[in-house]
Amino acid sequence: MVISVKQISQLIIALLLSPPLHAKNLGVLGALFEIKERDILEVITEKLGTMEAFGTIAYHQNQLIDKAKVALQTPKTVPGLRETTNPRTFEWDPSIRFSMDIKNHQNQVIYKKGTAINPLDTVSFHGQWLFFNADDAKQKAWAQSLYKTGDKLILVRGSALELMQAWELPVYFDQQAVLTRKFGIQQIPARVYQEGQHLKIEEVLLTEKPL
Repeated sequence: MVISVKQISQLIIALLLSPPLHAKNLGVLGALFEIKERDILEVITEKLGTMEAFGTIAYHQNQLIDKAKVALQTPKTVPGLRETTNPRTFEWDPSIRFSMDIKNHQNQVIYKKGTAINPLDTVSFHGQWLFFNADDAKQKAWAQSLYKTGDKLILVRGSALELMQAWELPVYFDQQAVLTRKFGIQQIPARVYQEGQHLKIEEVLLTEKPL
């Protein structure tokens, strides 16, 4: 829409000639109340006091303790694994390749982009890691027969606490499948050990004698 100068002038004149508007006090209609919310800390304190009086807090504390005991004694089974039916042996390269220049605190490049570093060049992988299901008697026997001082016993199913007490040895659990996924383990029992500058992974068929 295009407004001419003449139309703008007429609009201004009309506004100037219009009668003034006056505000009027119409009084108070109905009762007035002060706007006030209860302090959240007061509400929480009152709620906790009620829960304590009825023993609710103690009940929830005991529930949490019981859940923690169950999680500690028998963690969730590592998903995606099966008992070995088709034994495999493969290597895993722990090398890290940098996607950018790595600089020190003086802004000097110490590793250029694309550089690969193998931790096994400077640190050895001690012993072997034995992955197995503690609820399977054959796999437990396999792990026990192979174990030597310095090895790590790593469960994917069963109670690490019970086994630790029975064998009087440190026992670990592959929580959230962090290790089995990293190494690409799909079948158990399996063992991981160093060979040269790589880690060798064996998914073992239990009809074979442990090495």
